[in-house]
Amino acid sequence: MVALIGSLVLRWVADRDEASRELAPLPSGVETTASPATPPPESPVELFAVSVEASSEYKELHASHLTDGDLDSYWNDASLAGVDASLSFRFADPVTVTSIEFHNVRDPERFARNYRIRDVVITLDSGDPVAGTLEDKIGAQPVAVPAGGETVTVTITVTTTYPAQTFEGRAPFEELALAEVRFYGAATR
Repeated sequence: MVALIGSLVLRWVADRDEASRELAPLPSGVETTASPATPPPESPVELFAVSVEASSEYKELHASHLTDGDLDSYWNDASLAGVDASLSFRFADPVTVTSIEFHNVRDPERFARNYRIRDVVITLDSGDPVAGTLEDKIGAQPVAVPAGGETVTVTITVTTTYPAQTFEGRAPFEELALAEVRFYGAATR
């Protein structure tokens, strides 16, 4: 009888310890994470457009400069101060764009003397247009693009600009300037 009671007590203690391990609350400040069976979200990668067309171009300052990877080259519109300016980028295969990075002209004089993009509307093949506002500064400026699905074409329409300014006594230009446009997201094929 003593052996039976001892066996029952040991089993009860073992069962209680196992249950307490399974049901113990997490310590304060510890958060749960996704299970190992759930793959982590992919980090955005740079996506490369195969072509770009602009509503206008000024002389040798072509739209192709926007995707050449050179922050010292740039595109100008044809002396229109950004009025009705648009840029259409095409990808070889469908992509999912999650952000677009705009780079203004890096040279301080050219930055000041050209018009600069302030507000844009981004249109994908699918999804609603996305509005974005850039700051009037040199450097990378990302604009988030909420999940809009697969696209092969991204069109950026300029809706407002920052005015060109006099720089060290030199008159402002009549052109809108932009150095580079970079896309981030995922290839879908």
